Amino acid sequence: MYNALLIHNDNTPLKEIIENKIVFKPTIDDLNSSDLDRYISNEIIPQVKDKEFDIIYIKDALSENYIDFYGLVLAYHIRLSNELKNKKLVPIVILSEINSHTINKITSLGNILFTKNVFISENALSTVEKFDHLIPVKLTIEQYKKTFLNKVEIEAPKDYLSHHSITNEWAIYQWSHLLGVDTEAIQSNRNKINSMLYFKYLVNKYNLTARDEIPSEIKLRTGKILLIDDKCEEGWHDVLSGFMGKYYSDVEFESLGRDFKDIKEIKRIKEQVKNKIETFNPDIVLLDLRLMEEVDSLINTDNDKENL
Repeated sequence: MYNALLIHNDNTPLKEIIENKIVFKPTIDDLNSSDLDRYISNEIIPQVKDKEFDIIYIKDALSENYIDFYGLVLAYHIRLSNELKNKKLVPIVILSEINSHTINKITSLGNILFTKNVFISENALSTVEKFDHLIPVKLTIEQYKKTFLNKVEIEAPKDYLSHHSITNEWAIYQWSHLLGVDTEAIQSNRNKINSMLYFKYLVNKYNLTARDEIPSEIKLRTGKILLIDDKCEEGWHDVLSGFMGKYYSDVEFESLGRDFKDIKEIKRIKEQVKNKIETFNPDIVLLDLRLMEEVDSLINTDNDKENL
């Protein structure tokens, strides 16, 4: 018998015959906080990385809800977790009481069942006998790209407001990596990207990598730069401050925007910005293009919009 790995939640008879196994047991908080990606990335994937196996069996439902399809989410994580290296390319068998076409009608996650080296079989001991005659063969990189990455699509989480939010977080990730900036905000952003299934998909689909070298044409300058961005505390202040400190040591950098969310009147925002510009006297202002959209709900009149 080949070396198999089983991932389950005490809901499959295969746990009695497969010794190499991982129990999937997220806490209620993991599920209630919509933090399943983080649980899988931080708790399950490291265990998978430490195991030796030629094939993986995963129960389709990994909670008391028989149609949660967390097993499919996990299968995607395995295929997209680059830290697993070649282990992410092994055959995966989904154990289910439902057929693939029905699952695919219930959830878009079912697309993975129609990709190469992913199988679905009944949740019974006979499944092991069925696949015992299979010679486990890993996907080649070319097969991985053509028969997996080009066949599936991971949707952005519903709590993302826009594509702008996604590109914003990826840009912070790239620049902080490039500059070696490591703050609490940067760590939060990095942990989100490294664990989120959607980001893993983007990284693999588009071969995204963070740059390791600063462009050689950068030269030292003097002056003052002001960043105006209501999201500056989420990483942009730290990234740009680190950049200036490392490559533009004679440039003064400050940011404004942390308190915008607490201001109820657009006139007060304008006054705060005006005072900052007058006192700091910047040579360059980096202005968030979508700042108007972020505060649009605070504007009461058309006149306010015209005067913003």
